[in-house]
Amino acid sequence: MPAAYPISGHFDRIVVIRVKNGADLLKGMMKVVQEEKIRNGVILAGIGSLRGYEVHQISNRELPTQDTFERNPMQPADLVSMNGYVIDGRIHAHVTLATPDHVIAGHLEENTEVYTYAMVTVGVMSDADLAKIDDKAYR
Repeated sequence: MPAAYPISGHFDRIVVIRVKNGADLLKGMMKVVQEEKIRNGVILAGIGSLRGYEVHQISNRELPTQDTFERNPMQPADLVSMNGYVIDGRIHAHVTLATPDHVIAGHLEENTEVYTYAMVTVGVMSDADLAKIDDKAYR
């Protein structure tokens, strides 16, 4: 396996997901991905506001990875950005959140509740196989 390799494809369509007040952000995204039959895609952008959040970050330097979870269900935050992938129908999303006191970044988890709304833009790719793109054991 080379150190880096390309996966080529084209965007067939763009889907903008809107998640409403009080909904779980990740669950809302998963629902639309299933309804729209999105198998592979690129999360191009995401913005909004949150009533609380849960993310995780890696916390070690050697495999296997270890995760640290950061949860605050009562802390409102702005969803400043989101990027990531839809991989074989599964969402792998990273977020940057801002509170009045600090910035939080990491892998989006369930239990992240939307405040006003959130919008997420996905470029759908039906001609690319992303199945192993985030497989830590794929060497």
